[in-house]
Amino acid sequence: GFYLVIRIYLKFGGGGFSGGSSGKTCEARHILVNDEKLANELKTKLTKKPKEFAKLAAEHSKCPSGKKGGSLGKFSPGQMVPAFDKVCFDPDIKLGEVVGPVKTQFGYHLISVDKRTGFEPPVEEESKKEK
Repeated sequence: GFYLVIRIYLKFGGGGFSGGSSGKTCEARHILVNDEKLANELKTKLTKKPKEFAKLAAEHSKCPSGKKGGSLGKFSPGQMVPAFDKVCFDPDIKLGEVVGPVKTQFGYHLISVDKRTGFEPPVEEESKKEK
């Protein structure tokens, strides 16, 4: 049930847990494709040449953001689907690291987080496992 808590937490912007405004934002880029095989091939390319993210997004992403190099701009928890938020708002995932493929109802995403704001080191996360 731990991930469920995190998912619910992200879905509702953390209001109940953090006493009001979480103030978290994230800037990220993604490439959205229909099949996992292509997503994995693109990820392999990006591992070798991370600078090609924008180019590959423009060539392959079926999201309109592909035209902007995959950039989704700045967003807060709850604005994206939960699986997406889980990556973007996970402080353990390094900025610039290409994560994925992440499956959503839209297809398979490769996600790269450019920037996070409003993050405190997580406190008492263990105690949330129970409920």
